[in-house]
Amino acid sequence: MPTVTLSTLQGYVLDRLEGNSTAFTNTQITGALNEFIRIANAHIGFNQATLTVSGGSVANQVVYSVPATTLYPLQISVNGVQLWKMSIQSLGNQFPTWATDTTAQFGPIQRWAPIGISQFVMHPIDSVGGRTVSVLAVVEPTLLVNSTDKLQLEDAFIQMAVEYAAHRVQLKLGGAPFAGASLMIRKFWSTMKDRNTLQINKMPKYWILEGPPK
Repeated sequence: MPTVTLSTLQGYVLDRLEGNSTAFTNTQITGALNEFIRIANAHIGFNQATLTVSGGSVANQVVYSVPATTLYPLQISVNGVQLWKMSIQSLGNQFPTWATDTTAQFGPIQRWAPIGISQFVMHPIDSVGGRTVSVLAVVEPTLLVNSTDKLQLEDAFIQMAVEYAAHRVQLKLGGAPFAGASLMIRKFWSTMKDRNTLQINKMPKYWILEGPPK
């Protein structure tokens, strides 16, 4: 995967600005690049890590919070075993007593459901506690500060970073540059929507059984 420094990215953005390059500072360009990094990471989830829930599972606890640096969770594992993801609605439909079901009654923890992006539940509830709970999550990205700081992304996203920063900084100019930059920013948001990891990870509203109809 290609790696570029902040200094190189700033140069790309200035080249993209052409005649307007003298109107912008490196600080403004860096701010726009970091804004792209935050937005793109939230949508496509390129900065991921496996984090451990502090203290692990707690006996008879229903709701857990994700680790502090988590933007949103993707997978939950207990003692190294990945759990099946469900929506909270599906969990309630299939297991009406999920909020009181425990491992003492129903065996090992098998599934999890997110509550928003900062909390989740596991089913059945751990009646013993002390198990290791790991969260594969999209986490806060490392932002660019120094000229030698590096960004590692696919070529297509590096190009998007340059385009976004070039158009983002032009929003301060007004007039025709502002109008043109606004249209390109709208196009960027449309592209991010199509690539949205949150959309990809939504539970389907229906299921199709494999095999021919009976």
